[in-house]
Amino acid sequence: MIGDSMVVAHQVPIPDKFHVRLKALATRKLPDLDITTSAFGFGGSGQIMQLPFYDGYAWRLCPKLLVLVFSDNDFMKQSS
Repeated sequence: MIGDSMVVAHQVPIPDKFHVRLKALATRKLPDLDITTSAFGFGGSGQIMQLPFYDGYAWRLCPKLLVLVFSDNDFMKQSS
């Protein structure tokens, strides 16, 4: 998962963060798969500023799936 404050989620306890919950759900539904999840985020960043999260860190994990997380306020960040 790559995104901004929605991914960082400072106020959310780690077991409740969405990427952790997604891993738990996937593990229950697909017990034969070795599933891991990671989150890379920085509050206030836009998608163009998040590319370095992948280039600098996430690519080393060889992800099979990359989820770019954004919400409606993120579109405004792209135009400023």
